[in-house]
Amino acid sequence: MVVYKVTVATGTSEYSGTINYIYLTLIGEAGQSERTVLDNEGLDLYRGAVDEYEITSPVPLGPLRFVRLEKCRYLVEDNWFCRFVSVRTPEGNTHSFPCYRWLVGEAGNIYLMDYAILDGLPANVIQGKQQHLTAPLCLLYEHPDKGLIPLAIQLGQTPGPSSPVFLPSDPPLAWLLSKIWVRSSEFQIFQVLTHLLRTHLMMEVFCVATLRQLPAVHPVYKVSSTGGPAVLLLSQKGYQTLSYESLQPPLDFQRRGVMKLRDYFYREDSLMLWNAIQSYVSGLVSIYYSSDSDVTQDSELQLWIRDITEEGFGDIPQFGEGGGGDYGGSNPFNLCPDG
Repeated sequence: MVVYKVTVATGTSEYSGTINYIYLTLIGEAGQSERTVLDNEGLDLYRGAVDEYEITSPVPLGPLRFVRLEKCRYLVEDNWFCRFVSVRTPEGNTHSFPCYRWLVGEAGNIYLMDYAILDGLPANVIQGKQQHLTAPLCLLYEHPDKGLIPLAIQLGQTPGPSSPVFLPSDPPLAWLLSKIWVRSSEFQIFQVLTHLLRTHLMMEVFCVATLRQLPAVHPVYKVSSTGGPAVLLLSQKGYQTLSYESLQPPLDFQRRGVMKLRDYFYREDSLMLWNAIQSYVSGLVSIYYSSDSDVTQDSELQLWIRDITEEGFGDIPQFGEGGGGDYGGSNPFNLCPDG
């Protein structure tokens, strides 16, 4: 094990100290340390304190890039003001990381964009020229005035010399190019998974089942719409992670932790459309189904559901788990196969 000596300085203003758990992780170009709780014998992290800790890592971290601090509640919630963190490496070098900010006990303002699903995909060849794909990690901070701003970017899933961490303090062109690669990865995800898979390929399953199993006079028919190698591989990888809940915007936003993200207009627009469609569909279908038994006794509807779950998503056993047929908690029936 490799040992790093870490000094943590707490603010000197009133109420700067904390009794909550503070966790620290060192992150370097070659890896990251163990997530360690800052807890010495006796009182530490009090107002004006300068505490020393030992942080261990299974391997040398290489050049240190940044320090991750996390605060977790203990007994009662409080706030903590961190002045700075300094790290002395096994080689005797000292690195300072100024902080000078509060860590507060409320929803976090740090977000991670992880494009792991792109890892290992073969890049295309266009007009004889080999193209390239990355599977980056992008750490974002929700600035109170500027909105989301990137803090650090790693273009590969595994840290190391061939996958360094880029920071805003790096040369401007290096930082700009790393952001361009993140945008390129976002484009791949949006076009193949959000657009192609979740819009066209997913809806095809429901449309085919509707046309095969439901007569035109059926109420569900009335509310149903009938309207390169890496692309296929990415679609397949995204397809395997699908679930019924992932198709419901309210649950998807909650799962991704972005319900309180400011100025997230896609979320605001999506929820307005979702609520309008949910209200219309629920109101119309409720005219015909007043209980679960009404649903299970509708043989045409059961064939439609079975066609979707067994023929359309038969190789995703977990597709119907968790979501069932509850459209946000206000539907009076469950669209589940009988038996």
